[in-house]
Amino acid sequence: MEERTTGSLARHAAGLLLEYLRGELGDCDFAEPPVPLAPGNQTVVHAFRLKGLAPPLDRVLVLRL
Repeated sequence: MEERTTGSLARHAAGLLLEYLRGELGDCDFAEPPVPLAPGNQTVVHAFRLKGLAPPLDRVLVLRL
């Protein structure tokens, strides 16, 4: 049950992130959705790629919360 909740929460958070990025950067989408990196002690770290953007934003990006 916890895994399903975590997956649902991750999809919801990814949707919110994409909504924010579209507001800031214009038309874009995930080329690769956010995936967790090594767990941080007090942070949540995810890597993702966007498509539809010019350099330097067309590479792997990291979200650190």
